[in-house]
Amino acid sequence: MLIALLWFVVGMSAVPALIGFIDYETDAQVTVNGKSLNMAVEQLKSITGQDFGTDKAKWKAWYDNQ
Repeated sequence: MLIALLWFVVGMSAVPALIGFIDYETDAQVTVNGKSLNMAVEQLKSITGQDFGTDKAKWKAWYDNQ
């Protein structure tokens, strides 16, 4: 339980920076099995359990309400 809480706290501290990277398509894009993925969004989804795609405004609003 403590490890999960620590992972969440550390992960949440990265959220603002990851939101900022959403626009950097050339740096954050990878192709996996023919599907283009934005790695910043993939990490945000992994950390938060949320999925707002590449909508920075929704990510920021969600983060501000945490």
